[in-house]
Amino acid sequence: RLTLPEGMFKDPNQYAMTLLFSLPFWFWIARGLSFPANIGAYACMLPIFIAFMRAGSRGAAIGLVAFCLVLIWQAPLIRKIPLLIGIGVILMGSLAFVPSYVQQRYLTFLSADGAQAASDRERELISAADIGSSQARLTLLISSIEMTLQHPMFGVGVGQFSYQLWEQRKLHGL
Repeated sequence: RLTLPEGMFKDPNQYAMTLLFSLPFWFWIARGLSFPANIGAYACMLPIFIAFMRAGSRGAAIGLVAFCLVLIWQAPLIRKIPLLIGIGVILMGSLAFVPSYVQQRYLTFLSADGAQAASDRERELISAADIGSSQARLTLLISSIEMTLQHPMFGVGVGQFSYQLWEQRKLHGL
């Protein structure tokens, strides 16, 4: 997965989200320029998509889908089809620069069923880290929904979720 060796962007999820946050600004720049000049702004987004895809962040991928849906929703009717085609071409083109392990990682949102590992090392990476991460996040989501249903008005308090989750699991012997 693509990361920087030091600093805040050492975490590929943080790196991918920061790349994602830059895209609306590039679209804003491109919309403010006339035809020949705006091609340069759109071209600047291509390496951002490639780096974004290589980071392998599934959470940021959900954010990208939401961003694309907002773009399509706000676009005039005459631009929706070209926009859909453009997004598809850019995403598929970006996948060409992504290692196979990262491509398979995107298929493991909730289970390993969609992923087809090419080697034993990839299979080990996918099943250990990626599926474990997905299952842990799904467990946290379910726990947060249960706590919300138990405390619907005010929740468990600001910043108290991790402590309450710890207490709940301790009570159940987990």
